[in-house]
Amino acid sequence: AASGGGAVLWEVWACILFFFVHFNGFAVQETITTPLVQDWFGWKEVAANVLFTGAGLLNLICAVLMAYLCSPRAGAEGAPQRVPDHVLLVASLLVAPLGWLCMVPPSAYDRDWPSMSVAQFLTGFGLVTVAFPFGRGVCLSMVGKLLGDRPQGTWMGITFAVGAIARIVGPFWAVQGYRFLGALVVFGGTAALYVLSLVCVKLIGETIRAEEEPPGTSQARRVRSRR
Repeated sequence: AASGGGAVLWEVWACILFFFVHFNGFAVQETITTPLVQDWFGWKEVAANVLFTGAGLLNLICAVLMAYLCSPRAGAEGAPQRVPDHVLLVASLLVAPLGWLCMVPPSAYDRDWPSMSVAQFLTGFGLVTVAFPFGRGVCLSMVGKLLGDRPQGTWMGITFAVGAIARIVGPFWAVQGYRFLGALVVFGGTAALYVLSLVCVKLIGETIRAEEEPPGTSQARRVRSRR
């Protein structure tokens, strides 16, 4: 499929879009968390820093887990990886919006004290934290697989440039949106981007899955279907 012409480039752009969505979520999270916990729970900056330290450790655990899940089955070179990229992508796009929705206060928004427990907030924060390393890594992997033999330097540059745009736009949206529109709009809107991405994955899923199959698998499937 990677040599199948310009049609695959649409799937590449879709993966770049997913990369943007994940980086936007990350930018919103790292920008809004400290003022949010100070505003909602009266935490000091030290407590917020401890929270981010825990997020860093969680990211490290996710990186180790992802290395295992993406490794070849039974350690055999050339074997399919333990969990396909498209499955990891869907998982990240499912976990992230659940996390963001957990961070929306369950009743009318009150700047002084939302009716939300610390446990609910930490659950949402944890889910958002876990989704990012999986989504970021798998998007880059899928871009490379879809491009195949095409020169990949330019496309990887575009991918990271789009991620940089998310790092610029995300903090602005987090601060100004939270200030003027509240948590429901900011966090709900961020969750909606992931849901739209899931719809897009549904549309391009066949192409993505084909890239992960061993050579000749798709052709063999077509032969069996004719029988």
